[in-house]
Amino acid sequence: MYYVGDAIEILKKYGYHIDAEVEIKRKKLATAPYDMQGHYKVYCSYLSKIWCKLRDKISELQAIECVELNNISNAKSLAHRNCEFVYFSVDKTFCENNCNYFSEKLQSLIEERDKIAEMERDLKKTAEEDYYLR
Repeated sequence: MYYVGDAIEILKKYGYHIDAEVEIKRKKLATAPYDMQGHYKVYCSYLSKIWCKLRDKISELQAIECVELNNISNAKSLAHRNCEFVYFSVDKTFCENNCNYFSEKLQSLIEERDKIAEMERDLKKTAEEDYYLR
């Protein structure tokens, strides 16, 4: 489970923390009464922007021909030869375990993207729970 502190650290890492705080002040969410749900919506919107940038970067890196195509047993039956198609068509563990390109360039980005998606879900859930517990 991720908390707001984790989200703030990610926003700082990607340079969106100040933008989020400015938006919170502009929407007057930081004044009484404190609107936690409003804060979290702002944080989630910026987390979503980061997620989209990571998704686009991953797609860009996967737009090459699969470097391990010769080592895949059913490679001739694949409709496409690009990395992204192979990753989703073949058992993903093959890429994770056997492909240096995947481990060097993609794995950390995919993990970060998935972490941000989970963080966004957790923040939305926490905000909703807070709203109903008022």
